[in-house]
Order: sequence, then C-alpha cells, then structure tokens
Amino acid sequence: MMAGLAGMALALACLWWSWYYPARLVDADWYGTWMSRLFLYLIPSFALLGLWVAIDSFLDGIGLPMPAGLFDGGAVLLFLTLLLGIAGAAGVPWPAPWAPAWMRERRARAVLDRRSRAAAGRRSRDEGRRAENG
Repeated sequence: MMAGLAGMALALACLWWSWYYPARLVDADWYGTWMSRLFLYLIPSFALLGLWVAIDSFLDGIGLPMPAGLFDGGAVLLFLTLLLGIAGAAGVPWPAPWAPAWMRERRARAVLDRRSRAAAGRRSRDEGRRAENG
C-alpha cells in the first residue's frame, strides 16, 4: 500500500513538474531542444504509465484489486502513449492535431520563410531578365 502511495505521489509530481517547468520557467528558445522533448513527451508518458501501475498497487494493498481487463486495457493504451512519447522525443513530427502549439507555429513560420525565399528568387530572376532584354 505504501509503495502504491509513494508511486502515485512521484508520478503526480513528475506530471506537475513536466507542466510547470515549460509553462513557467523557460522562454520560447527552449522549445525544440532535447530537454523540451524530454519534458513534453517522455516524462508525461512515463509518469502516466507509472501512475497507472501505482494505482493498481495501491488498490491491491487495500484489498480492492483492479479488474484484470481494466488494468490490462489501460496499460496497453498507456504503453502506446509511451511509444508515441518516445517517437516525439526522437524527433518524429506529430500530425497537427497532436503536435504542440509551438511546433505548429514553427512549421507555419518555416513554410512562410520558404515561400518568401522562393518568391524573392523569382523576382530577382525576372528583374535580371528584364535588364538583359533592356
């Protein structure tokens, strides 16, 4: 029972810190670094899986075991979340609905930069042709 309580407290502390640190203690330059991927993808997914296991341990300790199907289904879902977290931390881009806002903004800026550079290149070629033709 005490191990389950300690596990729940640790998992909740990790979840809180992974929210608090990026939201309150860092600036915009931090996003996109290795540490940001660790805090935004890995810590929450590990903490959620750990919280699920700790809840099961706590319930077993007080004599109210979680139904096996419920535990197994939740563990599988949270393990898939962990795999997505590992992929996100490794740099695999997530599709827009699941990507964080800073990633969507950075992608939009990159697209605008590419378009403006392409347009500037076309303008300079057109001006060069006009100068040659006279």
